[in-house]
Amino acid sequence: AQAILAQAILDQARRPSCHPAPLPPDSPRQLILAAMAGATEAFSGLSAGFKESMKDCDIEQGPSFLRFLGFITAFASLVCSVYKLTGIMSAIGHPVMYLLYGYIAVFAASTMLF
Repeated sequence: AQAILAQAILDQARRPSCHPAPLPPDSPRQLILAAMAGATEAFSGLSAGFKESMKDCDIEQGPSFLRFLGFITAFASLVCSVYKLTGIMSAIGHPVMYLLYGYIAVFAASTMLF
């Protein structure tokens, strides 16, 4: 699979549309730079298409006040769990609770993102 990918990158780099002038085959640095430029163009096209398709999904969200209330609650949970995580001595005495507070912190941070 890696050989096929490498061949595809080299084929993309050798296309005339990637270069203003043909490159000699003994310049791998120029081929790699051209392949990277072609890949950047391809990925930017993919991300633009993804953004357009996400606009068509019509993701339902609640009222603004409830979303704000959820964000504040997640922030408070994050603050409390970080406060509990700062006590390193509790990790020695209660390692399961320490791991649980770490899980709560990660969950609170991910809730704040969405």
